[in-house]
Amino acid sequence: MKINPLDIYNKEFTVSALGYNKSQVEEFLDDLGVEYERMMQEMKQIKDTNEKLKEKLKSYENIEENLKNTLRSIEEIANKQTKQAREEAEIIIEKAEMKAKKMKDEVKDDLSEEYKKLEKLEKTKTFFKIRMRNLLESQLEVLEDDEEIDLEKYEEEIEEYQN
Repeated sequence: MKINPLDIYNKEFTVSALGYNKSQVEEFLDDLGVEYERMMQEMKQIKDTNEKLKEKLKSYENIEENLKNTLRSIEEIANKQTKQAREEAEIIIEKAEMKAKKMKDEVKDDLSEEYKKLEKLEKTKTFFKIRMRNLLESQLEVLEDDEEIDLEKYEEEIEEYQN
């Protein structure tokens, strides 16, 4: 049975020959009504506060869920960006390695080409020295032959002249 403060205030008791003191009962009922009313107001405040706290809790739970979703999204984005950065770094490294290998091969080829040119120049120098030596030797022979001829001719002229 649900009782409200008015029920307490308006409650009437039948009087019997050996009954309670009417003024004490009425005073007690008044005190009981006031206390009951205060307790009902307090209960209403507690229920209101409870409802507000439930709403706040629900709001905080929504905020928490949103934060969790946001955090998950940020983690996914960070993971994607990290993965993408790694892939880009790998591509850059691969390109750099390919470029370095190409440059190394080019330098190797250039060095090989220069070495071949140097060998060719060495052969040309050797060939030139041989030809020059041969030319000089043949010129020396011509000079020596000429000297003998000139000497003989000169001696013959001297003898003719003396005669």
